[in-house]
Amino acid sequence: MKRTVERAELSLLMPFHNAVATLDETLDAIAVQTLRRYELLAIDDGSHDGSGERVRLRARRDPRIRW
Repeated sequence: MKRTVERAELSLLMPFHNAVATLDETLDAIAVQTLRRYELLAIDDGSHDGSGERVRLRARRDPRIRW
């Protein structure tokens, strides 16, 4: 499935490692900002607590998130 995204006005980098406890809150806080045209580059630093899967699931629903 090919996703198209409007050209981003802002690129955010979000490295994470074993952050499953705070990922949803963090992603929700970013999503409600007034700037709508952004891309979030989520970088998993070898997590083993399900963080990567959590971000992948969110990225499926929100094309601004790139895992």
